[in-house]
Amino acid sequence: MNTVRCEFHYEDRVIFVVEGITSADMIRQLFQILRDLF
Repeated sequence: MNTVRCEFHYEDRVIFVVEGITSADMIRQLFQILRDLF
C-alpha cells in the first residue's frame, strides 16, 4: 500500500494536498469524508 498524506488549510481557500494515491476511488472516498465533516 502507498502512503497517503493529506493536508487541509482553510484560509480564504482550501488547499488539498494528497500524495501516493493511485486510485480514483480513493480520491472519491476522501471527498465523501470531507463532505460528511463539513
